Amino acid sequence: MLRPARSPARPFSAGSTAWLAGPPPTTRPWLSGWPCTLTPTKAPWPARPGSCPAPRATAQVRLSPWRNRPVPLQPCLTDVWSDHVLFVDDKLTGLVDFGGLRWDHVAVDLARLIGSLVDGDTQAWSLALAAYARHRRLEPATGDLARLLDRTGQLAAVATWLRTLVLEPRPLADPGRAWARLAQCTLRLTQDGV
Repeated sequence: MLRPARSPARPFSAGSTAWLAGPPPTTRPWLSGWPCTLTPTKAPWPARPGSCPAPRATAQVRLSPWRNRPVPLQPCLTDVWSDHVLFVDDKLTGLVDFGGLRWDHVAVDLARLIGSLVDGDTQAWSLALAAYARHRRLEPATGDLARLLDRTGQLAAVATWLRTLVLEPRPLADPGRAWARLAQCTLRLTQDGV
């Protein structure tokens, strides 16, 4: 049975190359081109005395070795997750939502997809990375980065959903699903840490 996507798919033309602005980059210092900073800024809410260590600071420290590290780039979907891959039985039959397509490191796609399928299950992560490695060369550091991006991505997801649902509310097609996603990301963050 075909598992439909739960979010609207964006049209994609295979002939479109608008996202290919110029020749493809082969490597770049990975985080250096991001429009964000890894330096601490004021959080949108005050820290509570006795609360857990600042997850954002932990994420910044864990990501900092990658800040200027050159990594190979390739076309990546960047928003490939369980709802965007379609299966009939165990056969992949489709992908949806190419709106985030850009040049990036493969660990971005691996983190998003594997994390959405197996959450923080370390054995399942190892199996998924091994399955990928059977089809394409996978450097150990890439697997490590994918796991790190999955964990730090939970923090980013919690912040995004809090902004969307609480700080700057906007109409959503399915608010209940959004609150459930916030709860799931928060649970993973509290169980797995950053």
